[in-house]
Amino acid sequence: MYSDLRKMNIPTTDYSPEATLVDPSNPTTINNPEESKCKTIFCTHILRRGSEPAYEFDNQFVAKTPRHIAAVVLIALLPTIFIVSFFVVARMGVLAMFLFHWVGAIGAPCLYMVLMKDTHGPIKYVASQFTGYAVQSKQWITAFLIFIVLTGIGFAFVVLISKWCWLASDFYAPVKGNLENNAGIVFSTEGAVLFVLYFTFINSLIEELFFRGWLLERLGSTLKKEVLGSFFYAFYHFFVMFAVFPKQIEFYIWGSILLTLGLMLAGFVLSKIHRIHGIIMSWSVHAVADACIMFGLLAVYYQPWSDPSCDDVVVNNVTSPSSV
Repeated sequence: MYSDLRKMNIPTTDYSPEATLVDPSNPTTINNPEESKCKTIFCTHILRRGSEPAYEFDNQFVAKTPRHIAAVVLIALLPTIFIVSFFVVARMGVLAMFLFHWVGAIGAPCLYMVLMKDTHGPIKYVASQFTGYAVQSKQWITAFLIFIVLTGIGFAFVVLISKWCWLASDFYAPVKGNLENNAGIVFSTEGAVLFVLYFTFINSLIEELFFRGWLLERLGSTLKKEVLGSFFYAFYHFFVMFAVFPKQIEFYIWGSILLTLGLMLAGFVLSKIHRIHGIIMSWSVHAVADACIMFGLLAVYYQPWSDPSCDDVVVNNVTSPSSV
């Protein structure tokens, strides 16, 4: 029977241990079922190939005239302008963050949409982000689980590396001194808790709505424009890191450059997550990163997980931040 089928060019299935899998609709054989399953999970559930993206950019909002392009680029640079002016120069770090969020990332885009007679409008824009597949219950559940699991891993990592005395003395203490002296950031216990919550959940949401949503709508959704949007996102981080990283080990130069490049890649990945899975998923992943940064900040300020034997070194460095 098999020989007759082969003569008719009909694919057959051999159930012997040495057999390969044959898809009747595709004569290409698949030698590894596990590899096929892995690829299916990746393509179907992560890349969602064959499905509509959670968020589809509308080309009608892309800035095309010189006036629109200049306005969008200026707004995209506002986070960097506020960080340099108020964080680096004026040494008012918390004020710089609030200006960046509420003036640069919220106020300026809203003003743009009003003055440029953008048919989307601020309310319609936000509503377009929280609709359809992006806010289905499974998206909320998956995003919550991702946040819990990855934040737990990040917390464990910060606790683990905090045991190293050289990190406490050569990095944590100088960074704390730079934050207090160069950025004017001094926390009370209550203030630290509020800042951690705000930065983890509000900062991440605002940046996703601005950089991955509004900005890409105006720049365009091509690969080059996504890279450009990622550059605007990473650019202001460079000046933050340059201001707070330790000067004595010159990490503030090459470290800031390398991490800025890494943040460009992170911004690009987040733009893909935002487009494929929607705002809830990209917000969750971004919140994980911000939570891990906050664990690092707590380690810098309070060093609750440092080895007690490091205390003398830590105290000596923290009490003389002017020497950093």
